[in-house]
Amino acid sequence: MTEWCRHLAPMGWDIKVLCRHYGYTASQSNLSSEVSSGVDVQYLGPRRKQAISDEAARQSVLKSFIRKFSLSFAGKICVPDVLIWKQHQIASRALEIANAFSPDVILSSSPHHSIHWLGRFLSSRLGKPWVADFRDPYTIDKRFCPQSRFSVTRPLHRSFENRIYKNAALITHAIPIHGRWARYRWAGQRSKIKIVTNGIPDFLLANKSTRQNANTIMICSPSRLSPLMVSYLAMIAEARRGECRLEYQIFDNEPTDICSLQAISGNAFVFRGRCSHKETLRTIADADVLIGFLSDERRLGLGLSSKLFEFVASGKPIINVNSTRSDRLFLKSVPWAIELSDPDFASFSCAIGKCIEERPRPSETWLVGFQSEYSRSNQVKKIDFFLRNLFPRHNGGDQEKTRALDAI
Repeated sequence: MTEWCRHLAPMGWDIKVLCRHYGYTASQSNLSSEVSSGVDVQYLGPRRKQAISDEAARQSVLKSFIRKFSLSFAGKICVPDVLIWKQHQIASRALEIANAFSPDVILSSSPHHSIHWLGRFLSSRLGKPWVADFRDPYTIDKRFCPQSRFSVTRPLHRSFENRIYKNAALITHAIPIHGRWARYRWAGQRSKIKIVTNGIPDFLLANKSTRQNANTIMICSPSRLSPLMVSYLAMIAEARRGECRLEYQIFDNEPTDICSLQAISGNAFVFRGRCSHKETLRTIADADVLIGFLSDERRLGLGLSSKLFEFVASGKPIINVNSTRSDRLFLKSVPWAIELSDPDFASFSCAIGKCIEERPRPSETWLVGFQSEYSRSNQVKKIDFFLRNLFPRHNGGDQEKTRALDAI
């Protein structure tokens, strides 16, 4: 949704984003430099002290376990999710802001899927068209809805979903499987069901590798790897120490056994912690090999990793571990990518070796076509077209900005 805001604002949109506070306050100067001057953010509900809450969670394993258990239990009985009560809490404040802003169109983007209750609420009060954007599937994904037909809450989830497709003026889907399923299930609503996948940030396309040390092979993983995968990487670096020097750029916090890992690998690991998206994209542009990884929980869902679009657009060798069904379908058109499922050391080491020695990559013609099709700037032109068809043109012509209220 950040990318939509970044590109829609220069197209004549005045955008106000309503969201909860997640521990960081975006100043107008930051928004102007990082997103666009045509975007304003309004926070709903109390301010969260992210640094304190994260530190407390790290220090107390018991608290973390209790919180995870309570959210898991609550998630099974709350429809559509545990945040639905928060949407009711902030609804009056959101309506107050929306009335003052007087938008032409209202957007809500999930997950969490309860945000669509707020989008429908604001649309009904203001009489404005509402766009429901699904970044992830809903009732067909076991992460968000029980799949057993004997589940007590499944009919309630379906009822909530039905209201979205009945009342929204436009429904966009980032996951192709979800969009195709929706067109089949709501055949009468096909004209307002669109598939708009994740895409490639223009920042990645504009930045080429700036690495100076060509003697080091950089392997990058923006994903949080399992301890087993990290140990495999350490052993691979040790085994190849006589042939080449490997450097692992891992976007995660340092593990507790970092000293032993560095001793085995010859100081091959660089754990970057939490970094900005731009820093991640710069590292992807510099890397020689890219590794994607999903946990056992996430691989069971139907999501399509946004990182895969960035990986493919870079034209680098790719290893994707534990793909979802959507990932596998997407990678069918990417023959040089290597897919592994719960790999042992031998198969993982073989895949790394193939990427280092053979450097598989697409043809330049194929790569340029892919980058053009999935570039964010081209995608948002479609979004702009869809949105402007939802309401009459302003009498003021092109000089008057169109207003969008975005709830996320």
